[in-house]
This record gives sequence, C-alpha cells and structure tokens, in this order.
Amino acid sequence: MEKFLAKVAKHLLDKHGNNMSGVVALMPNHRSCIYLRQALRNRAAQTIWAPDIITLKDWIFSRSALNEIEPLEQVLELYDVFKAKEGEETFEEFLSIARVMLSDFDEVDMQLTDAKPFFNFLERLQSLKVYEPGEDETEYTIRYRKFWKLFRELYFAFREQLLASKKGYAGMIYRDVAEIMKLDQTTFGLSDSFYLIGFSTLNKSEESIIQKLKEKAELDIIFDTDKYYIADEFQEAGSFFRNKKGLLRYDSKLWQTDLISTRPLNLNIVGVAKNIGQTRVVADILSNKLKLGPEGEKETAVIVLDEKLLNPLLAAVPENISALNISMGYPLKESPIAELLRSLFSLHDNVERFKTKRKNQLRFYYKDIFDLFHHPYSAYLVPEKRVVSDFVEDIRHYNRMMVSAEELNKKFAGSNIDKLFWYADNTRDFLNGLAGLVDALRISFLELTESKEKDLTVDLELLFYINNSITNLRNVLTCNTSGLTIESVRKLLLEDLRNVRIPFDGEPVRGLQMMGMIETQCLDFKNVIVVSMNEGIFPSGKTQHSYIPFEMRKEFLTTHREKDAYSAYLFYRLLQRSENVYLLYNTESDEMGGGEKSRFILQLQHELKLVNPKATINDLVYSVDPPPPLPEEMIVITKDESLLQKFIRDNEVFGISPSAINTYINCSLQYYFRYIAQLREQDEVEESIEAATLGTAVHFVLENVYADIIDQPVTPEFIEGIIKNRDWIDKLLHESLSKRFDGDSLRHGKNYLLYRVCLKLINEFLKKEKEELKQLASAGLDMKVLLLEKSMQHQVQVGAHSIKIKGKVDRVDISNGIISIADYKTGTPYGSKIATDDVSLFSSDPKYSKAMQLLTYAWMYWRSNGSPDIQLRSGIYWLRDMSKGFDSLKMDGDERINSNVLLAFEEVLRKVMEELLNPEIPFMKTPEKERCTHCEFVKICRRE
Repeated sequence: MEKFLAKVAKHLLDKHGNNMSGVVALMPNHRSCIYLRQALRNRAAQTIWAPDIITLKDWIFSRSALNEIEPLEQVLELYDVFKAKEGEETFEEFLSIARVMLSDFDEVDMQLTDAKPFFNFLERLQSLKVYEPGEDETEYTIRYRKFWKLFRELYFAFREQLLASKKGYAGMIYRDVAEIMKLDQTTFGLSDSFYLIGFSTLNKSEESIIQKLKEKAELDIIFDTDKYYIADEFQEAGSFFRNKKGLLRYDSKLWQTDLISTRPLNLNIVGVAKNIGQTRVVADILSNKLKLGPEGEKETAVIVLDEKLLNPLLAAVPENISALNISMGYPLKESPIAELLRSLFSLHDNVERFKTKRKNQLRFYYKDIFDLFHHPYSAYLVPEKRVVSDFVEDIRHYNRMMVSAEELNKKFAGSNIDKLFWYADNTRDFLNGLAGLVDALRISFLELTESKEKDLTVDLELLFYINNSITNLRNVLTCNTSGLTIESVRKLLLEDLRNVRIPFDGEPVRGLQMMGMIETQCLDFKNVIVVSMNEGIFPSGKTQHSYIPFEMRKEFLTTHREKDAYSAYLFYRLLQRSENVYLLYNTESDEMGGGEKSRFILQLQHELKLVNPKATINDLVYSVDPPPPLPEEMIVITKDESLLQKFIRDNEVFGISPSAINTYINCSLQYYFRYIAQLREQDEVEESIEAATLGTAVHFVLENVYADIIDQPVTPEFIEGIIKNRDWIDKLLHESLSKRFDGDSLRHGKNYLLYRVCLKLINEFLKKEKEELKQLASAGLDMKVLLLEKSMQHQVQVGAHSIKIKGKVDRVDISNGIISIADYKTGTPYGSKIATDDVSLFSSDPKYSKAMQLLTYAWMYWRSNGSPDIQLRSGIYWLRDMSKGFDSLKMDGDERINSNVLLAFEEVLRKVMEELLNPEIPFMKTPEKERCTHCEFVKICRRE
C-alpha cells in the first residue's frame, strides 16, 4: 500500500525532476516535514536538490516583521494595559481572566474578524442581557457592562502597545502577513512553486494567504481524503473539504482515495477498566498480538490522546521493542523538577500560612520537610542519606510540627541544604533562590554525568528548560512595573511550566512511534493503537473557554463543531491505509462522568460494516483482574529456648502489663509481634490532639489536683475551690499538651476545640466528684485518696520462674471502709464488658479485656497491701459520660471483690502465664478472624 507522502514525493519528482530548488512545500507540522524528506530520499534514484520543506506556520512567521511575544510577557503586558484602563482585579485574580482574553484575541485575529464592529456588537449584545426597561442600574449591572467595555478597549490598546514594540501574538502575526499580502506580493518570493500538503483545516488568515499564493504564484493544493467521508454529507470529517472545494479549487480526483470502504481492516474496539489497565493492554498488544520486528516497529504507532498517560505508557513498553520514538513532547509540568518546585512553593505557602517568619526565626512545616527530603533530587543536594533518615524519624518521634531553618543548616552543614530550604519575601530574592536551586542541581548532575558515575543528561535537559523559564521571568519582571507579589510570580511560573513541552531527540523514522493525534497528519501506519478513545477526551466535547458567546462564535469565529470535524478527519484519515487498529477506551466512570466510548467508535460500529464487508470489527472487553490474594498461610513461631530466655530477661526488667496479657488472650501471634519481636507502626507527627494524648493530659491534671491531699479527707469545698481556679487547671493542661504541641497550635483550629474538650471533661468529673462527696458528708462519711498514678507489681510463680505482673493504677481511694481502685477513661464507655459471673472467662474471651485489667489492678493491690478480709472494688470513671459515676466491676452481681475471687483470678493469671511459657504451645494466629479487624499486623497475616 503506497503511503500518502510517498505518493506526494513521486508527484514532486515527476513534475520537477531532480532540481526542486525553487519549490516550497508547506506542511501541517514538523513531523510531516521529516517524513516527506525521508519519502523523497527513498523515491529519488540519485542525488536531488530538495525543496524547501517547512510548516505553514513557520513560513508565515518568517514573512512578518513582528516577533512572537512569549506567553509570560503577553500576560504581563496585558495586565499593564488592564491597570492603565483602571481595571480593579489584582494580578492573581486577573491571571485566569487573561488566559481566556488572550485566547479570544488570538482567534479574532486568526479569523480576520473586523474587530471594531465585532467588539462593539459584542459589548451591546452582552449589555442587553442585564437591561431591564424602567429599572435603575445596580452595582452588578454597572460592573457587568464595565467588563465588556473594558474587554473591547483592551483588545485595541493591547495590540497598539505590542505593535509599538514590534511584537505580536500568533494571531496578530497571521493577520499581519495576510494583510500585507493583499497589498504587496514582491516581498514574499512569489515566483516560487508552492505546495500546500496534507491540511484538513485552515483559519481565515491561512485561507487569505493561500488565496493570494494561488492568485499570484504557482500553488498546488494536495489534500489526503477518502470517498467514505467526502461523499457522505453527514460525515463531519469531510465538512471542511466539501465547504472549501470551490474556494480553494483543489484537485480532489487525483488525491482522493476509496480505501476505507474497500480495503480489509482488522478493527478491535477494546474496553478496559482504568487508565493503568490501558497501559497493560498496550504492552500485551505490542508483545503478543503484533509480535513486531524492527521493520514492524516503524510501521506501528501508539496514539496517546490523554498526555497524563505518557509516563505510564513509557514504563509499560515491553522489552521486545528495540527502539522508541516520541513525537508528542514531554510536558514539563510532569517532570521531577516541576514537582520539586511545587513542593518548594508549598513550603513557602506554609511559612506564610503558619506565620513562622518572625523575629528572624524561620521555621518550616514538617510535611514540607518530608516532601522535599523524599524527592529524588534532594539526595544530590543533601547526600547524607542516613543523617536525613534519622532526622526525619526524630521529627516523627518528638512530634515536631515545625523545624527551624537554623537547625536544618546546623544539622546538614557542608551540604546545599540552604538551596532546598529557604524563604524569600520579595520577588527578586525569590527568583534568585529558584535560580540558585537549579544551578546547584545542574552542577551536581554535570559532575556525575561527566565522571560517568551516573547518566543524568535527561535531567540536565529538564533543568535547562526550567532555567529558561526562570531567566525569562526575571527578564520580563525587570522591564515590568506592575509590582507583582511572590504569589503572582509563582502562578506565572507554574503557568509557563504548563505550556512548555520538551521535544525528545531520536531517529524519527525508526522504531515504534508514540505520538498525539495531531502529529499523525500526513503519516500512515500499518498498525495503530489509540489510547483513551473516550467521549470528552476524543473528541474533547463542547467546552470552550471563551468570553465570546456561541452565537457570535458561530457567525464570526469557530465553535466546537469545527474542532470536532477536525478531530474526525484525523481519526478517519488514520484508518485509510492501516490494517490492524486497536481502539482502547476506559470503561470506568469517575467523578467527572467518563466511562463512555467515543462517538467515533459508535459511528464505526454502526456504519463501517454496511459499506465495507471486508472490515472485521471485534468488540472486546479486557478484564484486568486484580492480583489474586496471596493464600493465607499458617504462621507458627516455635518457643525455642532462646526465645523463652528473651522473654524471661525482658520480664525481669519490664514485667508484663495487663494490656500485654489482653493482647496475648486476643491473639498469641499479635503478642509475639508487638512485645517480643517489638514490631511497631512508624511514628507519625500528631497534628491534632489524638485520644492517647488527650487521655494523658487529663490524667496529668487530675493527678495534680489531688497530689497535695494524699491521705487527707477530700471535701466538697476543696473540689469547689479547684473548679473555681480555672486558670490553674488551664495552666496544668497547657503544661501537659505543650510537651507535644507548641502554643500556637493549641490556640487555633481543631486543637483549640479539643483543648476545650479536655477542660470540659475535667470540669464534669470534678462536678460529679463534688456531688458524691456531698452525699458522703451527709451520711457522716468522707473519702481519702491513697495513691495516684502508682506503679504496682507482683509475682506469679510459674514452675521455676517468677513472672512479674506490672501496671500503673490511676487512683486508689477509700471511703466507708471500701478501697476503690479507679481507672480514668476518656474513650467511649461502651464496647467492653466489666461484669461477669465466671472469672475463668477472662483467660479466653477478649471482650472481658476491661474486666481483666480492673481485676489485675485489684489483685496487685491486694497482694501488695491487703489482708484476707480487705474490701475492694475496681472500676472506671468514663469521663465522657460522668452520669455513670464510678462504673465498677461486678462479680456475681456484687461490686465488692473478695479474696476468693482474687485467688481464683490469680489461678487464671497463672494459667495464662503457664501457656505463654509452654514451649509446646507456639505463637499462632487466632482462629477467630473478627479479632483481626483492627490489628496492625493484619497484612503480615494476610487477613485483610
């Protein structure tokens, strides 16, 4: 099958022979220029004088005296004009407006619209929308009309300012050339032979220029079309050619084919779940379906419609592909250096957000520190990996939300830490800081690359483009008097990064081709894989960012219809000479809709088979199954002699707590992981007061409340005095919480609310305590606090070993001869049983964990201080619900715990300890999987 550009090359050689020095071939894009040169090289039998092959855009730009203005400079120049016209918006507010305005101005000029009547009509039309006969104007209507008046004035003033400095945006340059050509043909070298090759759409400026070339010079128009969409007036792909045939007077018979309706075509429509699934399918097609060799690779194209998939697709290219050529350009905004700048900007934002730049004490938010240290480029600035890792862990361990710049500079002295962590409060220093960061990275990358220690040439290329953006911005700001803030400069720089695409170097006509749909113009491939053929992506839909209403766009400019027709042509032209086509679309919807196949796919499914019986259409759904869950395996930890000896040694030092005992009862393997292997989840910085911290703070305050009256009667008057002494309570609470939080974080936001919750819990407890003390006093009784936050311990003899049971009791008091062992709980008062008739249940059922804990405290106290006839009770103060008062453990319906119960419980403890020390009973998973729901080791056990 002869390709389009091969046919064009033959046509040029047949007409001009080997000397085409006076021939100019105007092409749609640079890629088509390269392929036409290659086609001429392949077709020519001997050395030839090649024609001048150039894109139409480059040819037009070369004919204008205006220099194209950079996008950054466009915005700043427009803002200068805007302020001169008494525009009220700040630069940050104006930036989003400017993008749309510049796009509209560009199209008005591209389409050679008579600007004065156009903008006058637009202003009147929009003003009518807020006109109400007989009603006074409101502030809104005044501002609305002012905007449209300003929109009109900005167009003319902006053009005038640019023309004065011989600059112009693309539309201005196109209009300039079109208007000059109407007046003067001699300056354009019109004696040459021109060819307009492979276009599928032209704006009015281009049409005017082409018309003049056709009138005054030799111009041959070559369009690549197919009868399938040209003859059918309902096919939007052919609308441009049908509409322009009379105007452009091109030879449709010579270049129009009839391939789509007559040639065999293997068309595969593949629905795939999620974007990552599409990358897997592409890899599968390249590896297993097409089975490409070197020749097959250059006959294959992967068309990427959604540029966010470029990186995943590059990672998914299979090993059997020997060469890869990318022509769509790499978006700089997706590069590592762009991500580093975004993290740096976040660091600066949080310096301002938390107001940490005070008295020359600059501090940084911990998350920004983590983000910057975790970025791969940070290792080239701060190479001490171990020191960085330890520093990050210290921040987590000590719960440091803010870290000073002084500490960072001291900790990493001798490195380029100051290039990574800095702050500027003026635009000049800010841009200098960015330039310093880029330069430090450049030096490091260059040294490693030149020493061949590591190839960082791609990263150096990224830095080059970033440096250009920064330098360009610095130069523009030097000449600009708008007084932009740092926030404005950041937005400008990020906006510039969005517009920059890095070209990939490589042999363009060798290897697998990966490109966007626009780059396919004039090119033909045997095998085509199109990714993301979803409605809203291709075609892109009706959304068009413009201030010009649809009715006026339809009359004077272009609408989504022309854009869709252009997309349709590119799509159908790609099918003309292909043999194997794979159209992939995402079947999964997201928050924006999605999941709908492109209407171009639907058109093929309903129409192609009717006109081409040789076409095979396979409608497939590719299921990317999640990886099968790893089978659950038994984990058995045998208690060998070394493990048991470790337990004995640890027990002598630390003892075993009621919490550890409950963990063992819940799951012996969980106990092993947590207390013997000492596995821990990574510490995280606690930004807001968590339950454990809140509980610790409340315990601290209540301990200090009673500390000075140990063994003395506690009176209602004493508690009332404490309640009234709010400043003292507040001071104690602040003292406790300040160990994990700085003062600023306790005065604002969620932490302040939780701080108030702590105060309320303490106050409610004290009020309930006062009521109960009054009741005791009325009965002639009192209450004394015997112990506060007291560590207790006792031994359980298990064979030859004495096992230390150890715990800390929150409070022990006595009233009416009964000793109460109390535990403060700030959590929910529900979920654990603290009443039972059978002590033996404690050793096997974790739902009695609270009861187990309370009875352990009672047993330790009894063994340390009690006598056979001691009267004990043990319970919980649920601080969130003080209406429950002292929620005591009840045995056989009685809250008093007698020695018989304690002796029975001691046997339960001994039984648990015997099992723990029994080498015949290994540490294993609990058979009851519902116990694993909140276990931190659930992934290790594969019970997710």
